[in-house]
Amino acid sequence: MSLTISRRKKLLADSLFPYSSCLIAFQNIVPISMFASIEIVKTIQAYFIAQDLDVYYKPFNTTCVPKNWGISDKLGQIEYIFSDKTGNLTQNVMEFQKCSVHGVIYGEGVTEAQRGAATREGWEAVEPEELADKLAELKDSMLAKLTKLFKNRYMQIPKLTLVSPKLADDLADRSSEQHSIKYFFSHMQRFLTRKCRT
Repeated sequence: MSLTISRRKKLLADSLFPYSSCLIAFQNIVPISMFASIEIVKTIQAYFIAQDLDVYYKPFNTTCVPKNWGISDKLGQIEYIFSDKTGNLTQNVMEFQKCSVHGVIYGEGVTEAQRGAATREGWEAVEPEELADKLAELKDSMLAKLTKLFKNRYMQIPKLTLVSPKLADDLADRSSEQHSIKYFFSHMQRFLTRKCRT
């Protein structure tokens, strides 16, 4: 008994309707075999990430080491990295050593980032004693200029970490640079005052 074309279309339509209804009704139910398949795929992707030569880091002679099978899921989601200094590995001391005002960099100190970069690049690091002597000399020069300019009874000289004779020179100069510096430090002071209150 052969079915006609119209009857076949009717059977096909009648069978697709319940199938699509069940698919919609049970879309939240995921079989366990699918979870296992996804984990296998993640493992294979992590292997390919570990073998990828595009993420090879020559100075340490290493490739990417995925420590988590879900790394491929999170790889494209990173947009910003914010870091918080918690003090677990450090002394929880933050020193204000450098700043950039209107494109001019002030500060003669060497930051931790600069020390790390010098070590990675293989540059000879300045001896700490030599750096301390140089900074003490520059600090005295800066303080001599600042005491001529301002009478500040609140200045705490032992706690002064930003050492920049150029900053003192630019503050003494009555140019537009002086306005930018005052603007920068007044906003910084307002920000720190608000942070201390909260």
